[in-house]
Amino acid sequence: MSYILEALKKAQAERQIGSTPTIHAPTLASAPAGQGRGGRRTPVIVAMVLMGAAIAGLAAMLVRQQASVSQASAAQATAAAPRAAEQVPASTASAPAVTAANG
Repeated sequence: MSYILEALKKAQAERQIGSTPTIHAPTLASAPAGQGRGGRRTPVIVAMVLMGAAIAGLAAMLVRQQASVSQASAAQATAAAPRAAEQVPASTASAPAVTAANG
């Protein structure tokens, strides 16, 4: 029985192609459940949420990496400063040796 009704609706719709719709024309609201707007939007929303989480995670990793690089360079700079102060300039270290050799 439902096959006959569906066939009649389809035939009527084919006859009305090109003419203005009437009150009895099939509408999009008569689509079966699961094929409406909400059925297709859910995976898109889930995908967008997952992509947002992935982008936030990558941004956090980038910020942490930049912070650790800047801390490492600051540590190297502070470790190099005492070494530079301990080194004696070459001109003062060689000067006594030269005078001792002359005298």
